[in-house]
Amino acid sequence: LSRGYDSVACAALGHAAGCREALTLTQKANLDYADDGSEVAACLGMSVSTADTVDWIERTDIPEAEFYANVRSTGGAMTRLLAFESRMEGRLLLIGNLGDRVWDPKSPGVDHNWARPELLSQGAESLWEFSLRAGIVMCFPASHGAVHRDALRRISRSPDMQPYSTGTDYDRPIARRIAEESGVPRTMFGTRKMATSHDHPSWHRSQFAVADFTRFLLKRKIKPIPGNVNEFVFHWAVNRLMRRYRAAEKAAGNALEVLPPKA
Repeated sequence: LSRGYDSVACAALGHAAGCREALTLTQKANLDYADDGSEVAACLGMSVSTADTVDWIERTDIPEAEFYANVRSTGGAMTRLLAFESRMEGRLLLIGNLGDRVWDPKSPGVDHNWARPELLSQGAESLWEFSLRAGIVMCFPASHGAVHRDALRRISRSPDMQPYSTGTDYDRPIARRIAEESGVPRTMFGTRKMATSHDHPSWHRSQFAVADFTRFLLKRKIKPIPGNVNEFVFHWAVNRLMRRYRAAEKAAGNALEVLPPKA
C-alpha cells in the first residue's frame, strides 16, 4: 500500500472483501519521502506493517537472485518486497500492478493476448520465483475484467467519471472513485507516480550478491566491467537458483529414505 492510485484502489477493494492487513514501504534516508501508505490504511480501517526499502539488504543468503531469475522480469523490480517476506509467507497478496494498462484513460489498453490464458502475464514477473518458494498467492485486482478493455476505457472517459478525473498525465478516474467512495480523502493519494515497491536502478544488490556475481563472471572468464554486466544477471540468478533447487531436492530425497516403509 502506497499513495499511488492503483495501490490505494486495490487496498480499498481488498478491504471490502475482508482484507484487514496492509504493508507499506518507507525510506528512512529521505525524510521527504511521501509514499508511506500508513494514513491511507488508517482511513480504510486496516492495520499496517512498515519496512524500509533496504531492510533486507544485509541478508547473507542472496535472496535477490530469485527476483532476477525470470527472463521477463524488468530488472528484479520488486526486490524491495523482501522486507516483508515473513509477513507474506502463506498469504494472499493484493498488488496494484497493471492499473496503468487498465485504469489509465489514455492507455491503449491491454494486449489482445489477455484473452488467451496461456499467454497471460499479469506483471510482477520478478516476484514469481519468490512467491513460489514463500507460498504467496498473488492477486491483481486491476486485471479483473481487463479483457473488457474497450468498455473500461469508455467508462473512464464518460461524463459520469469526470468528477474523478484530474486531467493530468497521472490520472485514473476509476481507481480514484473506488478509493474516494471507500473513505480515502482526495488529497491523500494519486498526486504523483512513485512506484515505491519497484527497485531503481535495475539491480539493487547486497554486498553478498555482488561478490557472488563477480565470482560467477570470473569463473566463466567474463571480465566484470561496466557495460557487460547486466546482461549476465539473469544467467547468474538462474545458476544460483539451480544450486538451491539441487540442494533442496537432495534434502528431500534424504528425508524420504529414512521414512519407514508403508505397511
